[in-house]
Amino acid sequence: MDKKTKISIGVIVGIVCIILIGAVVISFVQKGGATLRATAGIESDNLQIDNAMLSYYMYDYMYDKVGANPHLYEERGFDMDKPLKKQMFNETMTWYDYFMEMTVKEAKNILIFAEKAYDEGVGLEEKDFLKIDREINKLNAEAKNVGMSEADYIQSRYGEGVQEDDIRRALEVYYISTKVNDDLLNSFEYSEEEINTYYQNFRQYFLYTDCIFFSTIPTTVEDEDATEKEIEEARAKAKADAEALIACNSEEEFMANLKTYIFDNYDAEIAEEKYAAVLHENYKFVSDNKLSDWLFSDTREDGDKTVITFNDDRYTAVYVVDAAERDDSMTKNVIDVYLDAVNYENDEACMSAAEAILAEYEAGTKSADAFKTLAAEKGEDEALAAVEGAVNNVSAKDDVVYAAWANESGRKTGDTTILADEDGVHILYFVGKGVYSWQNDTEKYMRAADYVESLAELEEEFPVTVSLVKCNQVRERS
Repeated sequence: MDKKTKISIGVIVGIVCIILIGAVVISFVQKGGATLRATAGIESDNLQIDNAMLSYYMYDYMYDKVGANPHLYEERGFDMDKPLKKQMFNETMTWYDYFMEMTVKEAKNILIFAEKAYDEGVGLEEKDFLKIDREINKLNAEAKNVGMSEADYIQSRYGEGVQEDDIRRALEVYYISTKVNDDLLNSFEYSEEEINTYYQNFRQYFLYTDCIFFSTIPTTVEDEDATEKEIEEARAKAKADAEALIACNSEEEFMANLKTYIFDNYDAEIAEEKYAAVLHENYKFVSDNKLSDWLFSDTREDGDKTVITFNDDRYTAVYVVDAAERDDSMTKNVIDVYLDAVNYENDEACMSAAEAILAEYEAGTKSADAFKTLAAEKGEDEALAAVEGAVNNVSAKDDVVYAAWANESGRKTGDTTILADEDGVHILYFVGKGVYSWQNDTEKYMRAADYVESLAELEEEFPVTVSLVKCNQVRERS
């Protein structure tokens, strides 16, 4: 081998080593999240949301929305365990694109309110940092339950490169924003006439139906090698299967058809889960949705049934148990003395403090006024204490720990209890009836509409810039 050849081989080996080392460094930087933190796709005058924070926001948004309405996402064929970029939301957008678009809107709003809080000199208090600690501790506990380190669990859940400090920073901005956001949301008031008029104009949004539905899917949906003939045959069979499901004359027959089909076509464990999920109570209207359009038609009646086709790859058999109607039940009013768990050494200490407060009430005059005094003096939620613990118009559908208790049959004025949730303990006094549930639902929609209008004004006062090119550099979960 001559000298020239040796030099050439040496140069090649050196280049290969540099490339390999560079690849290792890039992989390390990606895993460590340095590029995420160095890239900020959402910025305001004084603050920014970098891509590590945005990654946390996006996946947290996904878990929250899918968890709240799993059937809606199942109808669209979404699988949370698969890469988002490999699943189509529609013909031009992947599920990654969809969740990123929704998250950017939310993150932009967070930054608007955080900027307003910054302008007003509003900051985080010790209790806010303690709440963040609780969120991190929950993640640590979840990681241990699945046998993973906290770092690996966070990346598997919130995206490659995301670390604990990124979640803390994201939560700090979020908690600052809520201080201003909540004040705005609670500032709107409406007359009964205004509520009734709004209800008449947007009636379909305040109706509920009980229904059963299940989707049959062509076996070729995930078969990229399927021929056109095989695809058409699979679609025809899936449609026929769905039509066979609705060949019934009662809810019981429909459920029997479903049970036979599901257990004949799925493994036992999966079949159990799918069969348990077919009944949908208090199903609400969703705009631009074929299923909702049919369910909430003015002509719909108990016992109606049909098959709805979604993009020729999903055939949904539907049976109406109770046709859509408004909720004429009464909401309930309570007084809540709230103790925040972050102020106590552990949950047991928080519960003991609550029991002592209730015992103090029991030893006194046992009146609503006495309970209000306790709420004002001992309640640890400042906003709640400021209104003497008054929580009005609690619906059985509300996502609060005391909703079922307040709406339980036989509940009477003066009843008390103690209920704990993941954040603290509620010492409760039952006051009585509130407004009709449909009126309460309508007011919530009105509040949301006025909130959007006010938000547009704030956006002009506190402008936020968004670079989708940068935002879309957020990576998939590892």
